Amino acid sequence: MGFRQTKNRRHIDAIERRSATLDQARRIARVASYVAAAGIGVVAAIGVTGFASRSLSHSAAFTLREVHFSGLSRATNEELLRLGGVTRSQNIFTADLDEIEKRISRHPWVRSVSVTLDLPHAMRIDVREWIPAAIVDLGYLYLVSSDGEVFRRLGAGDDFDLPVITGLSRDGYIEHRDEAEQPIRDALAAIEAYSKLPLASRETLSEVHLDVVDGFSLRLGKDSFTVKLGVPPFAEQLAHLAKLADELTRGNARAQIIHLEERARPGWVAVRFSNPGIFAPGR
Repeated sequence: MGFRQTKNRRHIDAIERRSATLDQARRIARVASYVAAAGIGVVAAIGVTGFASRSLSHSAAFTLREVHFSGLSRATNEELLRLGGVTRSQNIFTADLDEIEKRISRHPWVRSVSVTLDLPHAMRIDVREWIPAAIVDLGYLYLVSSDGEVFRRLGAGDDFDLPVITGLSRDGYIEHRDEAEQPIRDALAAIEAYSKLPLASRETLSEVHLDVVDGFSLRLGKDSFTVKLGVPPFAEQLAHLAKLADELTRGNARAQIIHLEERARPGWVAVRFSNPGIFAPGR
Protein backbone atom coordinates (compact mmCIF):
# COMPACT_ATOMS: atom_id res chain seq x y z
CA MET A 1 0.00 0.00 0.00
CA GLY A 2 1.42 3.38 -0.99
CA PHE A 3 1.55 6.54 1.00
CA ARG A 4 -1.09 9.23 0.59
CA GLN A 5 0.22 11.93 -1.70
CA THR A 6 0.35 15.54 -0.66
CA LYS A 7 -2.75 17.35 -1.97
CA ASN A 8 -2.04 18.96 -5.32
CA ARG A 9 -2.03 22.77 -5.28
CA ARG A 10 -3.98 24.58 -7.99
CA HIS A 11 -2.13 27.55 -9.42
CA ILE A 12 -5.20 29.46 -10.58
CA ASP A 13 -8.53 29.79 -8.81
CA ALA A 14 -11.35 28.01 -10.67
CA ILE A 15 -13.56 31.11 -10.82
CA GLU A 16 -10.72 33.24 -12.18
CA ARG A 17 -9.98 30.62 -14.83
CA ARG A 18 -13.56 30.54 -16.00
CA SER A 19 -13.80 34.33 -15.92
CA ALA A 20 -10.64 34.56 -18.05
CA THR A 21 -12.23 32.25 -20.66
CA LEU A 22 -15.58 34.05 -20.92
CA ASP A 23 -17.19 31.63 -18.52
CA GLN A 24 -20.78 31.98 -17.47
CA ALA A 25 -19.85 33.50 -14.09
CA ARG A 26 -18.66 36.56 -15.98
CA ARG A 27 -21.83 36.63 -18.04
CA ILE A 28 -23.95 36.35 -14.91
CA ALA A 29 -22.10 39.27 -13.30
CA ARG A 30 -22.76 41.45 -16.33
CA VAL A 31 -26.44 40.52 -16.49
CA ALA A 32 -26.80 41.13 -12.75
CA SER A 33 -25.31 44.63 -13.11
CA TYR A 34 -27.83 45.46 -15.84
CA VAL A 35 -30.64 44.17 -13.66
CA ALA A 36 -29.48 46.24 -10.69
CA ALA A 37 -29.19 49.38 -12.84
CA ALA A 38 -32.75 48.89 -14.05
CA GLY A 39 -34.02 48.36 -10.52
CA ILE A 40 -35.36 44.88 -11.29
CA GLY A 41 -35.67 42.43 -8.39
CA VAL A 42 -33.27 39.62 -7.52
CA VAL A 43 -35.75 36.91 -8.51
CA ALA A 44 -35.90 38.31 -12.05
CA ALA A 45 -32.09 38.38 -12.22
CA ILE A 46 -31.87 34.74 -11.22
CA GLY A 47 -34.37 33.83 -13.91
CA VAL A 48 -32.44 35.67 -16.63
CA THR A 49 -29.06 34.25 -15.69
CA GLY A 50 -30.53 30.78 -15.31
CA PHE A 51 -31.85 31.00 -18.85
CA ALA A 52 -28.42 32.13 -20.12
CA SER A 53 -26.75 29.23 -18.32
CA ARG A 54 -29.15 26.68 -19.82
CA SER A 55 -28.69 28.16 -23.28
CA LEU A 56 -24.89 27.94 -23.09
CA SER A 57 -24.88 24.40 -21.72
CA HIS A 58 -27.11 23.13 -24.56
CA SER A 59 -25.56 25.02 -27.46
CA ALA A 60 -23.90 22.92 -30.15
CA ALA A 61 -21.48 25.82 -30.70
CA PHE A 62 -19.75 24.89 -27.43
CA THR A 63 -19.25 21.18 -28.07
CA LEU A 64 -15.80 20.07 -26.91
CA ARG A 65 -13.74 19.15 -29.97
CA GLU A 66 -10.11 19.58 -28.91
CA VAL A 67 -8.16 18.84 -25.71
CA HIS A 68 -4.63 20.26 -25.56
CA PHE A 69 -2.13 18.80 -23.07
CA SER A 70 1.16 20.21 -21.84
CA GLY A 71 3.82 18.91 -19.46
CA LEU A 72 3.37 15.19 -20.14
CA SER A 73 6.30 12.81 -20.08
CA ARG A 74 5.21 9.72 -18.11
CA ALA A 75 1.42 10.04 -18.25
CA THR A 76 -0.41 9.81 -21.59
CA ASN A 77 -3.25 11.84 -23.10
CA GLU A 78 -5.52 8.80 -23.17
CA GLU A 79 -4.87 7.93 -19.52
CA LEU A 80 -5.71 11.43 -18.33
CA LEU A 81 -8.80 11.80 -20.53
CA ARG A 82 -10.16 8.52 -19.21
CA LEU A 83 -9.25 9.33 -15.61
CA GLY A 84 -10.73 12.82 -15.84
CA GLY A 85 -13.94 11.62 -17.46
CA VAL A 86 -13.45 14.03 -20.37
CA THR A 87 -15.24 13.26 -23.66
CA ARG A 88 -14.88 15.28 -26.83
CA SER A 89 -18.63 15.22 -27.51
CA GLN A 90 -19.68 17.01 -24.32
CA ASN A 91 -20.68 20.66 -24.00
CA ILE A 92 -17.73 22.47 -22.44
CA PHE A 93 -19.97 24.41 -20.05
CA THR A 94 -21.13 21.16 -18.49
CA ALA A 95 -17.54 20.23 -17.60
CA ASP A 96 -16.77 20.47 -13.87
CA LEU A 97 -13.21 21.73 -14.02
CA ASP A 98 -12.59 21.20 -10.30
CA GLU A 99 -13.74 17.59 -10.53
CA ILE A 100 -11.61 16.95 -13.63
CA GLU A 101 -8.53 18.32 -11.83
CA LYS A 102 -9.31 16.21 -8.76
CA ARG A 103 -9.64 13.04 -10.81
CA ILE A 104 -6.54 13.64 -12.95
CA SER A 105 -4.46 14.39 -9.85
CA ARG A 106 -4.96 10.76 -8.80
CA HIS A 107 -2.59 9.64 -11.55
CA PRO A 108 0.65 8.53 -9.84
CA TRP A 109 2.82 10.73 -12.07
CA VAL A 110 0.73 13.90 -11.78
CA ARG A 111 2.02 16.33 -9.17
CA SER A 112 -0.33 19.20 -10.04
CA VAL A 113 -2.82 19.98 -12.80
CA SER A 114 -4.68 23.02 -14.11
CA VAL A 115 -7.70 22.69 -16.42
CA THR A 116 -9.01 25.69 -18.36
CA LEU A 117 -11.48 26.28 -21.19
CA ASP A 118 -10.46 27.77 -24.52
CA LEU A 119 -13.72 28.94 -26.10
CA PRO A 120 -15.56 28.04 -28.14
CA HIS A 121 -14.70 24.33 -28.30
CA ALA A 122 -11.32 23.49 -26.67
CA MET A 123 -9.93 22.58 -23.27
CA ARG A 124 -6.38 22.92 -21.96
CA ILE A 125 -4.94 20.49 -19.42
CA ASP A 126 -1.58 21.68 -18.08
CA VAL A 127 0.24 19.08 -16.00
CA ARG A 128 3.31 19.21 -13.80
CA GLU A 129 4.63 15.68 -13.33
CA TRP A 130 6.70 14.25 -10.52
CA ILE A 131 10.41 14.03 -11.34
CA PRO A 132 12.18 11.23 -9.44
CA ALA A 133 15.56 12.07 -7.93
CA ALA A 134 16.20 8.87 -5.98
CA ILE A 135 14.67 5.68 -4.62
CA VAL A 136 14.03 5.32 -0.90
CA ASP A 137 13.82 1.97 0.89
CA LEU A 138 10.95 2.06 3.40
CA GLY A 139 10.29 -1.66 3.57
CA TYR A 140 9.18 -1.29 -0.04
CA LEU A 141 10.95 0.80 -2.64
CA TYR A 142 9.49 4.23 -3.42
CA LEU A 143 10.40 7.06 -5.75
CA VAL A 144 11.21 10.36 -4.10
CA SER A 145 11.35 13.83 -5.68
CA SER A 146 14.24 16.27 -5.35
CA ASP A 147 12.42 18.10 -2.53
CA GLY A 148 11.96 14.93 -0.48
CA GLU A 149 8.38 13.98 -1.37
CA VAL A 150 7.82 10.22 -1.47
CA PHE A 151 5.27 9.85 -4.25
CA ARG A 152 5.15 6.41 -5.88
CA ARG A 153 5.87 2.82 -4.98
CA LEU A 154 7.97 0.89 -7.48
CA GLY A 155 6.16 -1.93 -9.21
CA ALA A 156 6.94 -4.87 -11.44
CA GLY A 157 8.60 -3.74 -14.64
CA ASP A 158 9.85 -0.43 -13.23
CA ASP A 159 13.48 0.23 -14.11
CA PHE A 160 15.04 3.39 -12.68
CA ASP A 161 18.80 3.96 -12.62
CA LEU A 162 18.78 6.07 -9.46
CA PRO A 163 20.64 5.99 -6.13
CA VAL A 164 18.84 4.19 -3.30
CA ILE A 165 18.46 5.82 0.11
CA THR A 166 18.60 3.21 2.89
CA GLY A 167 18.64 3.11 6.68
CA LEU A 168 15.14 4.50 7.32
CA SER A 169 12.36 2.40 8.80
CA ARG A 170 8.86 2.26 7.37
CA ASP A 171 7.25 2.59 10.81
CA GLY A 172 9.44 5.56 11.65
CA TYR A 173 8.48 7.28 8.42
CA ILE A 174 4.75 6.70 8.92
CA GLU A 175 4.65 7.64 12.60
CA HIS A 176 7.10 10.56 12.50
CA ARG A 177 6.95 11.72 8.91
CA ASP A 178 8.10 15.30 9.55
CA GLU A 179 11.21 14.05 11.33
CA ALA A 180 11.90 11.34 8.73
CA GLU A 181 11.70 13.74 5.78
CA GLN A 182 14.77 15.71 6.90
CA PRO A 183 17.21 12.76 6.57
CA ILE A 184 15.74 12.08 3.13
CA ARG A 185 16.43 15.68 2.13
CA ASP A 186 19.96 15.41 3.57
CA ALA A 187 20.55 12.26 1.51
CA LEU A 188 19.27 14.04 -1.59
CA ALA A 189 21.66 16.92 -0.85
CA ALA A 190 24.53 14.43 -0.75
CA ILE A 191 23.40 12.94 -4.07
CA GLU A 192 23.18 16.37 -5.69
CA ALA A 193 26.56 17.49 -4.37
CA TYR A 194 28.29 14.27 -5.44
CA SER A 195 26.79 14.49 -8.95
CA LYS A 196 28.70 17.75 -9.49
CA LEU A 197 32.10 16.17 -8.84
CA PRO A 198 34.18 14.99 -11.84
CA LEU A 199 34.50 11.73 -9.88
CA ALA A 200 30.78 11.05 -10.46
CA SER A 201 31.42 10.28 -14.14
CA ARG A 202 33.89 7.53 -13.13
CA GLU A 203 32.37 6.14 -9.94
CA THR A 204 28.61 5.74 -10.01
CA LEU A 205 26.74 6.48 -6.79
CA SER A 206 24.48 3.51 -6.05
CA GLU A 207 23.43 4.02 -2.41
CA VAL A 208 23.24 6.61 0.34
CA HIS A 209 22.97 4.93 3.73
CA LEU A 210 21.97 6.55 7.01
CA ASP A 211 23.26 5.17 10.30
CA VAL A 212 21.91 6.75 13.49
CA VAL A 213 25.41 6.71 15.02
CA ASP A 214 27.82 7.19 12.11
CA GLY A 215 25.69 9.41 9.89
CA PHE A 216 25.67 9.16 6.10
CA SER A 217 27.81 7.01 3.86
CA LEU A 218 28.00 6.52 0.08
CA ARG A 219 28.42 3.34 -1.93
CA LEU A 220 30.39 4.03 -5.09
CA GLY A 221 31.76 2.25 -8.12
CA LYS A 222 31.26 -1.06 -9.83
CA ASP A 223 33.20 -2.84 -7.10
CA SER A 224 31.19 -0.96 -4.48
CA PHE A 225 33.44 0.82 -2.01
CA THR A 226 32.17 2.89 0.92
CA VAL A 227 32.74 6.56 1.65
CA LYS A 228 31.74 7.60 5.17
CA LEU A 229 30.65 11.26 5.15
CA GLY A 230 29.20 11.65 8.65
CA VAL A 231 26.67 14.45 9.13
CA PRO A 232 25.75 17.33 6.81
CA PRO A 233 26.78 19.70 5.38
CA PHE A 234 28.89 17.58 3.04
CA ALA A 235 30.85 20.16 1.04
CA GLU A 236 34.12 19.78 2.93
CA GLN A 237 34.05 15.98 2.97
CA LEU A 238 33.28 15.77 -0.75
CA ALA A 239 36.08 18.23 -1.57
CA HIS A 240 38.51 15.92 0.26
CA LEU A 241 37.03 12.92 -1.56
CA ALA A 242 37.60 14.52 -4.97
CA LYS A 243 41.28 15.15 -4.21
CA LEU A 244 41.82 11.72 -2.66
CA ALA A 245 40.17 9.94 -5.60
CA ASP A 246 42.62 11.60 -7.99
CA GLU A 247 45.56 10.50 -5.86
CA LEU A 248 44.28 6.92 -5.72
CA THR A 249 43.86 6.86 -9.48
CA ARG A 250 47.41 8.11 -10.03
CA GLY A 251 48.67 5.49 -7.56
CA ASN A 252 46.74 2.66 -9.25
CA ALA A 253 45.00 1.97 -5.93
CA ARG A 254 41.42 1.06 -5.02
CA ALA A 255 39.77 1.85 -1.73
CA GLN A 256 37.47 -0.41 0.24
CA ILE A 257 36.43 2.19 2.83
CA ILE A 258 37.24 5.91 2.95
CA HIS A 259 36.64 7.72 6.25
CA LEU A 260 35.86 11.42 5.97
CA GLU A 261 33.49 11.72 8.92
CA GLU A 262 35.93 12.85 11.61
CA ARG A 263 34.77 16.39 12.45
CA ALA A 264 37.06 16.70 15.46
CA ARG A 265 40.06 16.62 13.09
CA PRO A 266 39.19 18.64 9.95
CA GLY A 267 40.92 17.33 6.86
CA TRP A 268 41.61 13.96 8.48
CA VAL A 269 41.23 11.04 6.06
CA ALA A 270 41.66 7.30 6.59
CA VAL A 271 41.59 4.69 3.85
CA ARG A 272 41.24 0.91 3.95
CA PHE A 273 42.46 -0.47 0.63
CA SER A 274 41.17 -3.31 -1.47
CA ASN A 275 44.22 -2.74 -3.70
CA PRO A 276 46.87 -0.42 -2.21
CA GLY A 277 48.82 0.04 -5.47
CA ILE A 278 51.83 2.28 -4.82
CA PHE A 279 50.56 2.89 -1.27
CA ALA A 280 51.39 -0.69 -0.18
CA PRO A 281 53.81 -0.92 2.75
CA GLY A 282 57.42 -1.05 1.61
CA ARG A 283 56.83 0.63 -1.70
